[in-house]
This record gives sequence, structure tokens and C-alpha cells, in this order.
Amino acid sequence: MNDGLIQQCIDTLGCKRESFPQNYLGLPLSAHKLPNLVFSTYIERIEKSLSSWQASLLNTMGRVVLINSVLDSKLIYVMSSMQLPPGLLQQVDKLRRAFLWAGDQNTSSSKCLVALQNVCTTKELGGLGIKDLGTHNICLLLKLIHRLHCANYSAWATWIRQRANLASLKGDLRGHHWEMLRTLLPLYQAITTVSLGNGKSTSFWNDVWVGDDALADRFPALFSHGTQKEASVSMAITSNLQNAFVSRMTAQAAAELGQVHMLIQQTTLQEAS
Repeated sequence: MNDGLIQQCIDTLGCKRESFPQNYLGLPLSAHKLPNLVFSTYIERIEKSLSSWQASLLNTMGRVVLINSVLDSKLIYVMSSMQLPPGLLQQVDKLRRAFLWAGDQNTSSSKCLVALQNVCTTKELGGLGIKDLGTHNICLLLKLIHRLHCANYSAWATWIRQRANLASLKGDLRGHHWEMLRTLLPLYQAITTVSLGNGKSTSFWNDVWVGDDALADRFPALFSHGTQKEASVSMAITSNLQNAFVSRMTAQAAAELGQVHMLIQQTTLQEAS
């Protein structure tokens, strides 16, 4: 926005002009990748909780309960919305490890009886059931992607659908946050199956919408010759894959193309999304 229009908005709305990063609804927002310093408030909250607990009166399992039910819950909100930087996760793990083994905010490696990666496994596998925060963060963000596809009454999801193709999460969506969600999209597609509706939000090649695996995995030779690898099912069926491949294909790719055309002929799209 030009400065004149900005000043007009300030005068009309009675607000003030500030810059990023800034907090909104408890989340740090920025047009660019957030630095680790922005997340220092979450470390301070955890340290405040640790300082108020009489950890010396608790046994190891009592400390595990506090870690799982109190410390980890302080990060759930932000982890559900954005990917935390590795530096922040390392700081939190350091605090959790020290509290678990020494009942303090600092400890030496000699007091840690078991490596943290083993502690973070389930009890059935010999661990203590403490969550791996990096994995937990990714799972919560996958849930965020899932809401885009399944939350029919979400105003946020409806707004996104109007501006981006859900099959690839590309469109009028900019910023580090959306770049991060796009990197997680292949993982989401690999662990989910699609009930096909109108096919507009389903990736033709990467989603599991027919059979037990994605078409990119079932027909690798044909997929390697493709020029429209981000096409939705609706686009692929409407065009019958015209101009979707390079002009010269191998015999294997040509044979796979015949099988894919048969699948297309057997597929019927619905009006519902």
C-alpha cells in the first residue's frame, strides 16, 4: 500500500501503524519467517511453571505427568498454527530433560539416565510416553490441512478454498506459513484416502482416490513423463489428459497411459465437493 492510502486508513479507522512481527490472538505474525527471539515468551512461560513446582518432592513418574499435562499444553495452541523453529524445540527439550531427571531447570548429562529419544517412545516400547514435540507439531499441522478439506462449515476453510487449489495448496496464498504447509502436503496425501466428489480439491496423481495407493506410485513411468503433475481429478477427467505428457514416451509409459485412460472412463464425478 502506498503511504497516502495507509494514512487514510489510519484516519478512518482510528488505529495506529505498526510493523511485523506482532501478536494477534496470542500468535506471533509476520510476513516473513519468524526469528527464534519471537518465541521467547513461550520459554518464559515454561520456566515460570517449573520454578513454582516443588520437584524434589515428586518421583520420576510424577514429573512425567506434569510434563505431559502442563508443560506440553503450553505449546499446543501455537503448534496447531505454525511450525516451531528447531532452536525453540531444543530449548524446551533441555528444560523438560532437566526437570525430569534433576527436578531443576538445568542438569548435566551424567544425571540423565536414558537418552531423550528413548524417553519419548511409548510405554509399550519401553519409554515414558513423553511426546516428541517435533512430531507432535507436524501432526497438529496435518490436522490443520485436514480442516481445509473436511471443515464444510469453517469460514476460514471456505476463504482458503476460494483462493487456492487444495490439490496443491497453490494460489493466492503467500508467506512462509503456506510454504511450510505445502511441504507437509505430500505427507498428508500419503496417510489419507479421498472420497471423491467433484474432484476439484483432489490431486489426480498424489492423492489416494482410487485403489489403495496414489497413481504416481502405481504408474511411475507415466508420472515421470507428465507435464501437469499438480492437476486435480476434475481437470484430468475433463481434459482426458490431453497435452498432459511429453510428446515422446517409453513403451512402459504408453502401456500405463492405456490403464489410466480406463480408470478415467470408469470414474464418475459428483456435483458435491
